[in-house]
Amino acid sequence: MSFRIFAAGSDHFHYENNNNYDGSELDAALVVSKLMTASPNAIGAVGAGVDIYGPSVSITDGANALARIEMIHLLDTTVSSIAMRPTDGGSLFVSCRTTHVLWPDTMAAANYRFSPGDSPGLEFFRAIKPALIETDLNTWGVLLALVRVMAKFDQKLGDSTTPRLLVQITH
Repeated sequence: MSFRIFAAGSDHFHYENNNNYDGSELDAALVVSKLMTASPNAIGAVGAGVDIYGPSVSITDGANALARIEMIHLLDTTVSSIAMRPTDGGSLFVSCRTTHVLWPDTMAAANYRFSPGDSPGLEFFRAIKPALIETDLNTWGVLLALVRVMAKFDQKLGDSTTPRLLVQITH
């Protein structure tokens, strides 16, 4: 599945991308591969189902975990780079929304205000993580899109500009 990301901020920054990869396609590929290797009987189908939903770890799970770790590292680096400017009064606001067909949309938001700390990037991630989890947007694809936004925002900001950014993610 894909999601939309929109961002606007200081120094007339604007970014929009309507077709971002969220990583869920890897989960679908895992299901298809397990079903393709199952024997064509009831026991084979049950075995594939147990393997898909059971506690076994697959290459796909490992790839997702490594991608997520790398995206958190890149997000830490880009937000820390933004924090090298005068950040008094600066903030990064993230709004998340997941639309549903049969029930109301799930929405959550988080605001990170720059303050003296050891790692602004990890503090930012800790601030937005509950909103990402609540809206089922806690994937490496969303983190990659946030890295892209933060890197482009960092390039656009002037050296003396206070960073203020609004990011909207819609799934």
